[in-house]
Amino acid sequence: AQATLGSGMLRAGSWLAGAARGREPPKQKAVTIIERGASRDAALEDVRPPVDSDVTFEKLGSDGLTVAGDGSLAPEQASCMAWAVTQVNRELLSMKQLKALHHEVQRLVEFAQAEVIEMSATSGVIKATRSIRPQDDGSGPSMSIVDVMLRFGQLLCRWGSMQEPEVCFRIGVHLGDLQWILLPSLAVRGYFGKAISVAKHLAETAPKENCVHLLPPTKHMLRVFESMTFAVCSNLVSTSGKTSYTLATWEEALDLTDDLPPMLVVTQPSLPERMVQRRSQSCSLTRLITDMAEEEFANWLASYGVDPKLFGQGQAKSLSAIFKEVARDRNSYLVDNDGVLERKREIVRITLVATNDRGDDYNLMIASDVMDDGRIRARNQKLAVTVSEGTTWQEAVRVKFLEIFGLSEELQREVLSVEANIFKMEHVTSASIPGIVTTYLTHEVRIKVLDPQRDGLGAIGFSTNQGFVP
Repeated sequence: AQATLGSGMLRAGSWLAGAARGREPPKQKAVTIIERGASRDAALEDVRPPVDSDVTFEKLGSDGLTVAGDGSLAPEQASCMAWAVTQVNRELLSMKQLKALHHEVQRLVEFAQAEVIEMSATSGVIKATRSIRPQDDGSGPSMSIVDVMLRFGQLLCRWGSMQEPEVCFRIGVHLGDLQWILLPSLAVRGYFGKAISVAKHLAETAPKENCVHLLPPTKHMLRVFESMTFAVCSNLVSTSGKTSYTLATWEEALDLTDDLPPMLVVTQPSLPERMVQRRSQSCSLTRLITDMAEEEFANWLASYGVDPKLFGQGQAKSLSAIFKEVARDRNSYLVDNDGVLERKREIVRITLVATNDRGDDYNLMIASDVMDDGRIRARNQKLAVTVSEGTTWQEAVRVKFLEIFGLSEELQREVLSVEANIFKMEHVTSASIPGIVTTYLTHEVRIKVLDPQRDGLGAIGFSTNQGFVP
């Protein structure tokens, strides 16, 4: 039978005699191509072999899937993890780093008993089709194939974050059908199906670097890591408005770390060391901008088609202000998105909750703040934190609480509990930043004070009822 696989078209079902001249005829196969939408039974009836015929019966669906002789379709169920080094980062990697990256990928593949199904120098796809028990003696929690690929993605991000310079990734994980055909020109398998196509799309459209991006049906299949805190992404254009989730690089299931082997629990560097390292090894354009003079910055903007003369006109910020913001204060940062300049600003809005003796919840509100010129500005808003480039929102919150409340990292771990985290992303064209689209990454986080009367929390003001409102 002759057909183009994947087209859904059909020539003719026929028996393949195929006896080689001068040799014993090989065992024959019956092959038919079933047109999409056609009746399977009717199509098979025309080519059904005689009962006593020595023929192995096999058929191919129009999508190229081999199916059993009883007519049942049996695509492989797989969890795929697609990874790619970010575009800006690719241009900075040395040959030595690329080799080290692939050694790390191979190490993780062998441990996870996974399989590489696509690979290039700066991207790839890994699949897992079986659950594993990570301990050598077979003990410990059984990891589903989604657990395996989720952790694989996290460990790859952790490895990248500890390199110098940092290697940044975009990663997507998806559970779904996976199929393959043999590619005649290369004599290798070519994979297709939801597992690989959606994983690639999630990696490409991940809302930020160095996180694992997945959809709710895949997240629901987690066993070991279901209790970890995921950021919720809503109304993203890339997921057609559907909810998706991201898992941060250093997010951990603390109650499981004792049950996991050392390979699955990579020690996180201390906060100050990590902050300094990441700020000096950013994956975007900040490193380039920091070394520029303001005049060079203006010429650089023009190279992206942004007219520097528009800054300082009407509602637009001055060129000096935007330069200070991205190069000195780092309150926002610029990225190259396929040749288009994009500004990103990430903030955390914190609902800090404490409960009094009567069981009533109180929220911390900022009544006012002092401006640079000494004026006092009324606010009555939630506490907000700017996330500097190269850090996570958790790190930014910990640093903020240390700076304004004097709470050590250890004390924060003991008395503060993150109860919810909703992530939103918006693309905005603002008159204040002409010619550059701004992407706002916003975390709405609810944090509970577990012991409001604990020593060392006086600066928060709950004990004196300052700043907290019902």
